[in-house]
Amino acid sequence: MRRIDELHLELPFAGARMLRDLLRAKGFTAGRKHMTALMRSMGITALYRRPNTSSLTPQGPPINLRNLFRSMGPALFGGARSGAGSVQTPASTRRWAATLRASAPRL
Repeated sequence: MRRIDELHLELPFAGARMLRDLLRAKGFTAGRKHMTALMRSMGITALYRRPNTSSLTPQGPPINLRNLFRSMGPALFGGARSGAGSVQTPASTRRWAATLRASAPRL
């Protein structure tokens, strides 16, 4: 574990596989799963840039299109009209849906 800590201080971006290979080169034998368990018990994680998909956009929070269509699909595409039990959609969303309909390829 001391050697894992030393390697992690030298190479903070090294994950379990890279640390395993570095230790094998020095004569130690450990598998990837064992290395992962040791890293987890030591509280070590590889440092690297992760995708920033949940950040706020200038317009507000990001839109999850799958959930948007699932929850408001009929109202967006003209299936349900406003009335009892239907979802009221904002005008900007209706305009956005109209542009999607217009630009959708015909199958």
